[in-house]
Amino acid sequence: MSIAIDSRNAGAKSAGATSISWTHTVGAALVSGFLHVGASTGSGTAVSISAVVWDSGGANTGLSKTVNAVDTELTDTANNLKTSWWWLAPPAAGAKTILVTAASSCELEAGSSSWSGCAGTFNAASPQKTNRGANTNPTTTVTSAVGEQVIDVIGVNLGSGVTAVEGASQTLIFNQNNGPATSIGAGSDEASTGATVTMDWTGMTVNTNDTNQICVSLIPAVAAAPATARRSSRPFPFRPGSPRSR
Repeated sequence: MSIAIDSRNAGAKSAGATSISWTHTVGAALVSGFLHVGASTGSGTAVSISAVVWDSGGANTGLSKTVNAVDTELTDTANNLKTSWWWLAPPAAGAKTILVTAASSCELEAGSSSWSGCAGTFNAASPQKTNRGANTNPTTTVTSAVGEQVIDVIGVNLGSGVTAVEGASQTLIFNQNNGPATSIGAGSDEASTGATVTMDWTGMTVNTNDTNQICVSLIPAVAAAPATARRSSRPFPFRPGSPRSR
């Protein structure tokens, strides 16, 4: 079974809040559906995302940020930026609210994507996390395999004149910029065609105060084996005139 995009969503941002929300639509006919949310905070002190909820106000199904028993939250070296990678498999179909809540008021950015063909299994090297120093573009060479799908999320603390531009082979999921001297949260995806995938971003070589990047490589779900016909042990009936009836 191959992994295929269902929907990408630009998400939401706030220059100072404890939560943000947006509506994401998951297709009704997904097989082995998968929902991803990337989130980043920046406020001068590191603030964690405390919860991400799918169908807020409805079934209130929380998303996990644990991949292969590794917490996917990443704090930058200056301790003023946190980035996290969340997922749910399978998500309920329909247009539902995603609610991202931080531990305290902060600059907050997030976005989402949904996929078919992934039951929530990940490459053994996932997640891969990278801190970058000031004025450095984030880039990570991700261990992957043909048929897998790499999804990354970045966080950037910045000054004026900074943007985040995804690599040429990547497809943008979200790019939320809270403006000069604040922070950026962004994410992208790329299909793997080999043993590694390089996820890189540009535009952060001036006035930035560290960047974070988390990359996860999704493994395709295994398709159910087709049913095989059972051969009957009963003999075929004889027909009058057939060779065996003479």
